[in-house]
Amino acid sequence: MKKLVIIAVLFVSLLAYAQSGPGGGQGGGGGQNANANFNPNLSTVFTEAITTHILHRRINYGGRIEPIVSFPQYSTITGIVRQVNVRVGDVVQAGTALYSIQQIQPGAGFQVGWVTSLNAGVVAQVDIEVGQRLVANTAALVVADVSQLRLSFFMNERDRNRTNVGDQVTIASYARIVGEEEDRLFNMVRSNDERLARWGLTPDNTAAFSPEQLSLTQQAQRQITLQQTVVQQVRHNYSSSLGQIALLPIIPDSSTGLFRVQANFSSNAALTIGQFVEIELQVDRYEGLALWQGHIQRRYGQNQVRVVREGRIEFQEVIVGDRFGEMVAILGGLEEGDEIITGSNRRVIIGEEVNSVRRG
Repeated sequence: MKKLVIIAVLFVSLLAYAQSGPGGGQGGGGGQNANANFNPNLSTVFTEAITTHILHRRINYGGRIEPIVSFPQYSTITGIVRQVNVRVGDVVQAGTALYSIQQIQPGAGFQVGWVTSLNAGVVAQVDIEVGQRLVANTAALVVADVSQLRLSFFMNERDRNRTNVGDQVTIASYARIVGEEEDRLFNMVRSNDERLARWGLTPDNTAAFSPEQLSLTQQAQRQITLQQTVVQQVRHNYSSSLGQIALLPIIPDSSTGLFRVQANFSSNAALTIGQFVEIELQVDRYEGLALWQGHIQRRYGQNQVRVVREGRIEFQEVIVGDRFGEMVAILGGLEEGDEIITGSNRRVIIGEEVNSVRRG
């Protein structure tokens, strides 16, 4: 699948991919035989149907995670700090005892009292020590609401004009992991498909397998199933870390000439206050037919792809649009569902009659 820049389709088309694998068939164990009468004397080509994709270009920025809302906790009396009951990172509830203070005002009787939290959240800052003299109405601690987090960063004018409030923001490392694991799954399924083609076998006819062939195929299917589980887990991590652009100013910062942008995230285990995070934004969105660039050939001044029609190989001219990483928008020449040749078990030529195995 070649590390595509497909993000929005992760939740729909890639879920189907995880269930059947790029080779089709239950558990990703092989392709679908497009010819009712598979002829072992013919070459075998692997095809996939061209479909609608939601693509984008990526721009990356970085910044540190901060709470959107923080609550300073003020001392109510003047005195000496006798005990600090919390430290940075502690989770507190409204009413949690934060620190004790011994009053030193005349007539107060040197009483020791506790200062309690007015808000629930996580202790983000502690500015007091035991023995320190504290004046009433001093902000001694800060409690942060971590249910919503933000990341602020400076953006240049060109990218600002390609970005909108509400645009999706992803954690770049998670996006890369998803792509790597999906590539691994795709290659495992493709390898299994090609091995079956070399043997002249199809996954729906296991009775024709030798014991060794059956053992190798079953082992490959088990590995594919395990990899599908990995892919589903990294997709879950990816989807749980999505954020969106919340603030996009129209006036740049006077000292830098850049725009201070804010992205908001829901609380999740992957993000902690103070953590530096590289984020990825989606811009120049395109929705339509698209192919991996390796399937398109330049011949006689035309962009062409190989297709199978009535069991024979043909070249089809296509009109290409913008490139999105390794994907190319297809503006004409093909319709959704057309079968594109993506590989073969041996060298083939135009006009040759072939077996066709659909990968997805």
